[in-house]
Amino acid sequence: MDQIIELFQSKTFLYVFPIILGIIASWYISKYFAFRKPSQLQLAMKSKQTDFGNNHSLTKKNTIKTVGNDVFGSWEIHSNGTIIDTAHNLSWIQAPWGTEWNGEEFIGEPLAMTWRDASDLFGASDYVGIYSKIRPADLANTPNEGTYSKGRCTVNFAGKDDWRLPTAFELATLLMDVPDCSDWDKEKRLKQEAVQIRKQLFPGLEYAPEKFTVWTANTASVGCAWVFSQLKTFDDLNIGLKYTVLFVRNTR
Repeated sequence: MDQIIELFQSKTFLYVFPIILGIIASWYISKYFAFRKPSQLQLAMKSKQTDFGNNHSLTKKNTIKTVGNDVFGSWEIHSNGTIIDTAHNLSWIQAPWGTEWNGEEFIGEPLAMTWRDASDLFGASDYVGIYSKIRPADLANTPNEGTYSKGRCTVNFAGKDDWRLPTAFELATLLMDVPDCSDWDKEKRLKQEAVQIRKQLFPGLEYAPEKFTVWTANTASVGCAWVFSQLKTFDDLNIGLKYTVLFVRNTR
């Protein structure tokens, strides 16, 4: 015991121990930073391009399934992870960014981000000061140079690279509002059909609706932007909050 105490009190120990401790600390710090994998958001900001595991985007043979009706329009569900709204000439990726397409389905967790990051990377549109339910008629149909600024990150998926953050109008096309109907049974049936169509278009919506609360490209008021909550209703929320993003592109 005395020998151990003498060792700790010796000049050699007092000189060598801090050096050893410094080496260990330096090794730990360098290991932590050297092997820490950048987040998908950091990679997108740095490389200015992203995908959903793009090597799986072009699957065997692209098959198409059509869903919809006279009330809600016709939709094409493609086997490559995309859907096409034929009435509005819009194509959507079926899951929020952050998930990975494995050739058959989207797996993993969506990535939530602030509106500032989402709009900077994937596109921003003009101010929309609507404090009631947003409907397609309230907004311009197609983004143009005057009202939409392109994001600085290219999204590659299903052989296309012009995916972007949707405007509030474009997200409003997913509302599938049931028209006023004097027949209560018919109205109830249409509401159920609308729910089922949306679940077919966005399969993950059935299991995790909260992950489909997505940013629009439109600001709503000072410090706020429009959010499409669970693809059902619109809310104007603080741009510092974090939500997921869906991507859209024009097909015409």
